[in-house]
Formats: sequence, C-alpha cells, structure tokens
Amino acid sequence: MKIQTVAESTHALQVLAIAALVFAAYVSVQRIYFDSHIGRLPAFHNAISSEAHRKQYLKSAKKLYREGYEKFKDSVWRVTSADGFHQVVISPSLLPELRKLPESILSIEKAVEQFLAVKYTKLLVNDRDITVVIHSIRADLTPALARLNGVVYTVVEETLKDEMPADCEDWTPVRVNPKLVSMVAKITGRIFVGPELCRNEEYLDAAINYPVELVTAAQAVKRTRPFLRRWLAPRLPEVRKLDETERKAKQMLEPIIEARCNAQANDPEWQQPDDSK
Repeated sequence: MKIQTVAESTHALQVLAIAALVFAAYVSVQRIYFDSHIGRLPAFHNAISSEAHRKQYLKSAKKLYREGYEKFKDSVWRVTSADGFHQVVISPSLLPELRKLPESILSIEKAVEQFLAVKYTKLLVNDRDITVVIHSIRADLTPALARLNGVVYTVVEETLKDEMPADCEDWTPVRVNPKLVSMVAKITGRIFVGPELCRNEEYLDAAINYPVELVTAAQAVKRTRPFLRRWLAPRLPEVRKLDETERKAKQMLEPIIEARCNAQANDPEWQQPDDSK
C-alpha cells in the first residue's frame, strides 16, 4: 500500500512538473512573439544597452519624447521606459482608431498600474478595490451632490475665511497653491469623511501629502532595477513613508466607520450624518 502511495505521489509530481514546463514554455513563446513584433518598430535611443536606455529615460524622458517626435512625427515608434519595457508612442492621427479598441486590448487601468507601481504602492491593487470606488462615486457621491450643495457652500465660505486674507485694503501677494491644496482637502474632507475629521490636522496632513507621497514612492520604485524590485521596493524609504501614511489614515477612519455601523445596526433613533453616505 505504501509503495502504491509513493508511486502515485511520484506520478503526480511528474505531471505537475511537466505542466509547469509547458506553461513556462507557453509564456516564453508568447513573450518572444510579442517582442519580435514590437522589435519591428523603429526605436529611439542613444544608449547601447537596455539598462542604459532605462537610465536615459529616467534622466530625461521629456527630452526623449520631444526628440523622438521630431524624428518619427507621423509614425509609430518605441522607447525603453523606466520599467525596462518598450514604450510604444502612437501618432495623434491614430487616436480615433485606438478609441475603438476594447479595455481587454488597450487598458487605461493597466497603464495606471504601471505608472503608479501599484504592486508596491498598493493603490487599488485589485478589481474589487476599483469596483468599490466606482460604485461609491456612482451610487453614493453623485446622487448626494444636490443634497450636499448647502453644506459644501457653507464649508467653502468657512474655508475661504480661514485660508485667504480678508482684512486687506489693497492687492496683497498670496502663495495661492498651498492655500488651494488646503482648501480642497477641507472641502472634500467634509464630503468624504464627514465633520469629525474634515478639520483634523492629522487627517488634513495625510490628505494633502498622500498624493505627493504616492507619486514620490512610484518614482523611487521606477529608479530601482526591475529584477530587484521584488526585494528592494518594499524597503525603500519612500514606500515605507507611504505605508505609514496609509496606516495613520486607517487608524483615524476605522473608529468612525465602526461607530457608524454599530449605531446603524443597534440604535433605531440614529440618524445618518449629513455627508456623502
């Protein structure tokens, strides 16, 4: 009986090994086929190796695109991106044709995943996250906008008084960008997280800095060699800082969400706060 069990296990392992080899061969063939087709496109670069191309892209991508456009202008061409892959550049004349392509062929979501290195920044890492965000906007936020107009108007007035000088008798210079960022954080915070947090300094700091930290972390990942990212990217200071900001945001939001859920389930007289949900 033991001999039979060992034989069956050995056979199963052999089958698995063969299946793995077949799958690896299939993936390799698909990759070679893809690279052979992309390789037919004219390439724009001045470096001698793919890693040198990647570094050149990181150093001066805007210059590469500008010079490549001048050289190829009305045709399709390629350049090595920060991820070490081919970046295909399409002539504007072909955009009407590209718009007809389905999401399965030309995916804006996949492009965002690559651009923001979501594997390491963890921004909307799966289809469920994306579905929840889309549903929240369509089903919760959009229908609530008419009801929230009065609230938004009041918050805008209060925020303008807080952020903009009101006692000036003449033209006064103001660094408007930081003011606008703070105003947007307070106003959207009133809609998204309610009155409990929309003026909380810790929340505002996270809301204002998270987008900057996200892009900074993605850029740090891009600067790391692709084959080393699996090990080095999670340890990058920029990625760890982004993770810490997310952790603090969860600590602030979770008690409010739990309190609302408990009140909705157990308190028949509880009234839903006047925000987007």
